[in-house]
Order: sequence, then structure tokens, then C-alpha cells
Amino acid sequence: MRSHAGTHREPSTSRAGTGTCTLDPSTGHKKWTLEKDLSTPHTTQIVVAGGLVFVGRTAPPDGIVHAFDADDGSERWSTSTWSGRSEATLGDGLVTAYGFVYVSTADGVVALDAATGAAPSPA
Repeated sequence: MRSHAGTHREPSTSRAGTGTCTLDPSTGHKKWTLEKDLSTPHTTQIVVAGGLVFVGRTAPPDGIVHAFDADDGSERWSTSTWSGRSEATLGDGLVTAYGFVYVSTADGVVALDAATGAAPSPA
């Protein structure tokens, strides 16, 4: 099964088995392939926004969200969503808006800065 994400301006991503690759939106040719195995135990849907490709590892003990550069596939950041209160289980999807990546966890929704992966400080 393959997943695709992207717009006419953003790269498209495809995931089959353990690999993830990015396709150039103008040519359809592969730009890069992510060799990191994100398929175990499970991963979220892939989200492409702002020149980054976001994917999360959904099952405990990970609960980690990764951001990769859409142009070359280099990992820009990875952040654990584990709060220490319950298992670090992520929902199936990530949402990006207003410069944040929103992640549903066992403890509620976590907002991560899309550029850095940092969680905002409580007010």
C-alpha cells in the first residue's frame, strides 16, 4: 500500500514497506529515499508542509515525530511526545497549521513548532 501527500508546489511522498521516497512535483521523478525504517512499530500518515516532511512513530515506547527536509531528505528534528504520565501512543495523523505540527497522544493534543520540533512553554 502506498501513501501520497503533497501539492503542486510541495513534493509528493510515497511509502511502501519500510521505505519513504519523495517525488519531484514537476517531473514525477524520485528526489530522495529515506532509508530510516519508520515502519516499526507503526507510523502516522505523512504530512508535507513548509518544505518539510513530517511523520510520527505511533506505538509505544516511541511516540516520536520526525521532520525531514523535503528537498534532500535530511532529518531536521525528531521529538518525543512522551509526557511520562502514560504510554507515548500517537494517533494516526498529524496536522500542520500556523507554524505548528499538532499530534494527538494518549494525554491529549501536543503542538510542536514545525521549524524546530520544540513544544511551546506553558503560559
